[in-house]
Amino acid sequence: MARWFMVAGVAVYPLVLMFYQGWRSQSGLADSQGLGLFYALLIATVIAVPLLLVALALWISNRSPDLSRNG
Repeated sequence: MARWFMVAGVAVYPLVLMFYQGWRSQSGLADSQGLGLFYALLIATVIAVPLLLVALALWISNRSPDLSRNG
């Protein structure tokens, strides 16, 4: 399960960049200062970080020993 969250967290970046390139080519706007790319990467980070944190939490919970069993 953690693997799917990890894959989703990593796959967000190329998907957001493809969306940004598509929007830029459709709108015809010149992004001379690169702010559109900055905002696209910021949005990708905001989406990816929670997914990666969930993946990390699931991975840690699967690796930790079950302390409820004494024996």
